[in-house]
Amino acid sequence: MPRRRLLLSAARSSVTVVLSAVVYHLVPLDKGPDIGTAIVPAVSPVLFAGVLAWQVCPRSRATTRMGAE
Repeated sequence: MPRRRLLLSAARSSVTVVLSAVVYHLVPLDKGPDIGTAIVPAVSPVLFAGVLAWQVCPRSRATTRMGAE
């Protein structure tokens, strides 16, 4: 079981790094304002919040279980 948790933790971290890099490279900083300039920054915080919740939720459940024992 500890090996599975380690692999899941590594997978979550990898997904977070990849998504952060993708968002960084998708933001069109070298062009003038257009629809892409508005969409990417608007969607990025939602995506970031989703990834953050995905990472924090298992930890909060584990803390709750530990407190119940």
